[in-house]
Amino acid sequence: MDYSLITKSKCTDEEDPTTRKPEYDRLSQLKSFDETRAGVKGLVDSGIKHVPRMFHHQFENNSVSCGIQVSIPIIDLEKVKQNRTTREEIVGKVRNASKTWGFFQVLNHGIPMNVMEEMKDGARRFFEQDVESKSRFFSRDYTKRVVYNSNFDLYSAPAAKWRDTVVCSMAPNPPKPEELPAVFRDIMLEYSKQVMNLGYLLFELLSEALGLNPDYLKDIDCAKGLVMLSHYYPICPQPELTLGSSKHADNGFLTILLQDNVGGLQSVLMAKPKPEYDRISELKAFDETKAGVKGLVDSGIKHVPRMFHYRPDKLDKNSSVSNGIHVSIPVIDLEGVKEDPGTLRNIVDKVRNASKSWGFFQVVNHGIPLSVLQDMKDGVVQFFEQDLEAKKKFFTRDYSTKKVAYNSNFDLYSSPAANWRDTLFCLMAPNPSMPHELPEVSRYLITYVKCFVLFMTKLQNSGYRPSESNNRNMIQKSPHHSGPT
Repeated sequence: MDYSLITKSKCTDEEDPTTRKPEYDRLSQLKSFDETRAGVKGLVDSGIKHVPRMFHHQFENNSVSCGIQVSIPIIDLEKVKQNRTTREEIVGKVRNASKTWGFFQVLNHGIPMNVMEEMKDGARRFFEQDVESKSRFFSRDYTKRVVYNSNFDLYSAPAAKWRDTVVCSMAPNPPKPEELPAVFRDIMLEYSKQVMNLGYLLFELLSEALGLNPDYLKDIDCAKGLVMLSHYYPICPQPELTLGSSKHADNGFLTILLQDNVGGLQSVLMAKPKPEYDRISELKAFDETKAGVKGLVDSGIKHVPRMFHYRPDKLDKNSSVSNGIHVSIPVIDLEGVKEDPGTLRNIVDKVRNASKSWGFFQVVNHGIPLSVLQDMKDGVVQFFEQDLEAKKKFFTRDYSTKKVAYNSNFDLYSSPAANWRDTLFCLMAPNPSMPHELPEVSRYLITYVKCFVLFMTKLQNSGYRPSESNNRNMIQKSPHHSGPT
């Protein structure tokens, strides 16, 4: 057997140009290798010392040898059919392993040890027989039920893998026994039956892990087919240059792997394993700091804690006006509301329409001095930006007896997600807080409330008298405002 066309060669500057070898012709090398039908095993048997260029890989740094200790999840299936509690525990483990790894090892799966060992021995016997015996099954036509070759993607992959493969399509239309290689015929038939049974069980567990009927995945034919691939990885003279299996994802619903004692397979960790999320503990830990969202920011966090995460389908995608639709909050000018009956009627109409359409409107010339408004805003900012100890004196979740309450999220323990805000609540009427009960930095509130009461009186004197039901409707129509109340 002549492998001279696919052995590595070197050319030095001192060589005669007339004897220098041509540029690397990858396609010719691939064809020469494929036509031997001897596969990678044939290369090794020929005594090569260098890995041919067609097998050279560009490596990624995806090894777990960087000091991070990880373990493939191991799931014991013992009593999975006898004990309901055990089954529920196993379903939970399957769910977590599938979400995090997409890969797990099973024990007590029901396939006898002697069947697994004989299957591995049978595959090894096939590859280690003479080339003429294997050549009868050589093909790149995967419509055949039994196919032997090296690298199904030999002509399309950037680099060939250091392995040979025999593929047997065992379901739903299995080959006749005489179509299978004699060296593993009987054990292939037995092992494939055992694997189908294990596959049915795993699809049941996966269905339950998804919250579905146990037969759901089987009923939609996920378990209908079975293709058995037996790979053979000969000893490599330069293992640092090539791979037996490159990074990939299998294209079937489920892969059941039987590996010998050589090892070397790597699984890419899909997500860093995390403990089960304990929302209540996170909420309590946050609340007990009494520092609120401001405290989180002051601590230098870079990621929003999970307790604040809203489900994407719960976020109001239509709440922004940045989608090209330009809208304006109604603006109502109260100037002349008391002096001119015509102006009064016009303002009443605007208030009525804004309340029905928006439940929200802006007023100008309302009578509250600009200096009072600005002082009120400054006072609120000063309250939240003072040191934590000063704010803690007002921290409470008792809204029934306290007239002043500071906290973050009045519905912290009941809402599906916390809001990114802190709040100061002051009950100012009909029984207002005493001045000394208010935070010192926010006592501008008294002046603001007096002005607000005058404003409301002004609005009522305008002739607009919302009924109790109308007032409720206005409140219900505006649950999504984003500013301070």
